[in-house]
Amino acid sequence: MTSLADKRSPPSPASQGRGASEVKKSKGTFDVSKSGPVLKLTGTSSAIDPSSPTFLQDLLSPLPRDFFLRNLFRKKAVHIASKNNVQSIVENYMYHLDMRYVLEETSSDNVFVWLAPNFGGGNDDKTIRSVEVDSESALPLFECGHATYCRAPPELEQLLVSSLLRDTGLGCGQFDPSGERSTVLGRGEVEVFAASRAGHTTNWHTDFQENFTIQLSGQKRWTLKQGRATHPLRGCTPHYRAPDAVEGQLKSARLSAHEFEFTQPDETNSFGTEESVLLQPGDSFYFPAGMWHKVETVEAGVSINVSLMATNYASLFCQSLQHLLLKHDGWREAVANFDNISAADTLENLMSTLPGILTNLEASGGARAILPPVLLRPPQFAMIGEDEEDEDDNNEVEEGDVESIVEEAVDAHKGSNYSSSSATSSGVNED
Repeated sequence: MTSLADKRSPPSPASQGRGASEVKKSKGTFDVSKSGPVLKLTGTSSAIDPSSPTFLQDLLSPLPRDFFLRNLFRKKAVHIASKNNVQSIVENYMYHLDMRYVLEETSSDNVFVWLAPNFGGGNDDKTIRSVEVDSESALPLFECGHATYCRAPPELEQLLVSSLLRDTGLGCGQFDPSGERSTVLGRGEVEVFAASRAGHTTNWHTDFQENFTIQLSGQKRWTLKQGRATHPLRGCTPHYRAPDAVEGQLKSARLSAHEFEFTQPDETNSFGTEESVLLQPGDSFYFPAGMWHKVETVEAGVSINVSLMATNYASLFCQSLQHLLLKHDGWREAVANFDNISAADTLENLMSTLPGILTNLEASGGARAILPPVLLRPPQFAMIGEDEEDEDDNNEVEEGDVESIVEEAVDAHKGSNYSSSSATSSGVNED
């Protein structure tokens, strides 16, 4: 019988065919063949500027960017203890780490406050107890010793997300901070974690994003372990008091790890050894989606984390296929099952047309029609300011105006095939 460890043991770079396991430079040799979850390096101090065109390379130095992308990205965590100069971030974008202003200028609508473990009678089960409050209420809670979590100020977030999407190629480098373009394949955000005292611990969990962390002040100890879920669609958060999230997270994880259990790291959901790193001011840290991690505040301070996401190939293809299917009358027909009309039979007949539709798609360009050159090149980045955001808000339709707009549209199209019965509302699916 095949053991769980055999099912998902750390693959060697040679077996993956993704390049050599070492690269030799004048500053040393980087060996990624070890089985641990983290590659630890010591770098030379350099200035980290979010507006730099070489931001990722500056962050990774002395590790070459190309080597990182070929051998480590989406596979292994990387800790670079370099004591980088982060003054540009601290002074120009983070208000000298004055949390009063950081909380006021956050991109978040509200701020999450993680309550200290001894608040309200203790927290023996190690789950996070959090409240969501406005920025004004968050500041006194932070000053009382609780930790805060919110998005970074917009200018810093837009610079870092656009730069790292471009340099990693995630989502083909596509990013639109306005949220208006429908063709954008990449997205992301920058989170600010602030703790006013040592001892706060975020217990074991996994994320579905690719993450780059910069420690701006204080110290944090990260403990990591490889996860079994590959290319996860959702994170796994047993550290939260959220039983309604268990089913969705388990279904997602079991797409690739069939015996995955919603619990602390064990043989069903992780493999390999645990490894810890200590992040100090100026250190940079990358950890991939699906990797288990636990974080402890050793010394009060502030860190930022860039979370990157992108459309997966299944969504990209299925959305494109849907456009083709909707060109056919039968595929636009509403599902119905009554008398001698079988919905299953109708669907079966429609599915028999799929080979021909896919053949036509291939003849029309196939993958290159779905991903034309314009989507394979990162667009020129333009900062979205508050004035533009306010203008977008002013252009939004109030809910009370929807009915009158529909009536006007119907009146304007009298004599055509349009009728009020054809107008439908679309719902937003929130995870």
